[in-house]
Amino acid sequence: MHRLSFAVASLAAFGSLAQAGNLYIVNLCATPLYQRIDYPGGVGAVTELNTFPDPAVVPLVGQGIAIKYSTRPDMAGPLGFSFSSVAGTIWYDLNTVDGNPWADTHVYLSNSHGACPAVTCPGQNCMTNGNGPGVEACPASNDLDLTFCGHAN
Repeated sequence: MHRLSFAVASLAAFGSLAQAGNLYIVNLCATPLYQRIDYPGGVGAVTELNTFPDPAVVPLVGQGIAIKYSTRPDMAGPLGFSFSSVAGTIWYDLNTVDGNPWADTHVYLSNSHGACPAVTCPGQNCMTNGNGPGVEACPASNDLDLTFCGHAN
């Protein structure tokens, strides 16, 4: 119920999902990955995400949302994706603060229209357009693709 009330409050505060973008999680790895969405004041359940071709979808609505990804159901050493949607802008970051289980492969965050800065994680560090870590922003109506075990665009 807490997640439902959070979603309803987020929609009321930030507009409808038609105006908000989505995060598409594309798993090209040979094994499943695990996701946990942490909301302000609460920790979500761990969800197993299957491999391609069925991407998982997370609406980019809310503030202070942290999504963790791991190769293990106990969420050890997760890669982090954080975002806040404020006044028509989505602020986001992909980070290895807690680890990166895909350090020997490639993880990247992109937008097919080029409207949002791409973030790649080749190894233990994530970089925005090759310039090191940082928080990025783009119009909140854009979709982002988070791809595991793929090749950067």
